[in-house]
Amino acid sequence: MIRTLLEKAIQDTVMSFQRLNEQLYERQSGKTARRNAFQNLDVGSDLWKAEIGHAYVDLIGQAKLDQLKIYFQQRHLLAHQQGIVDQDYIDRSGDKTYAAGQRLLIRDSVVREFADVIEELSHELTKKIGP
Repeated sequence: MIRTLLEKAIQDTVMSFQRLNEQLYERQSGKTARRNAFQNLDVGSDLWKAEIGHAYVDLIGQAKLDQLKIYFQQRHLLAHQQGIVDQDYIDRSGDKTYAAGQRLLIRDSVVREFADVIEELSHELTKKIGP
């Protein structure tokens, strides 16, 4: 049961980030981003770079963005692959801690770290946009 809750927390964190970004983007630009655009860090970052002149890397730095890429890819595996690692995950995330065929192991410390970085990125983005 704890595993299920931790995995759901990863998925819910991405969904919350997506919803926040959709609202902020529409308020800032007057446009609606394509469906699920903010579930993809590269796409979302590009939208913000074009709109406010700041990409995600400008707001939180490369190291934290690289960590987010792993977490977002893990969310994808949890949502679509039942948490089973494939080569695509390894290639996209750069995560070398798993081999293809293994199942993700989500620890509570990972969920907390993910939430902290998402909160930081959301805060920095909100500061750039203003009230």
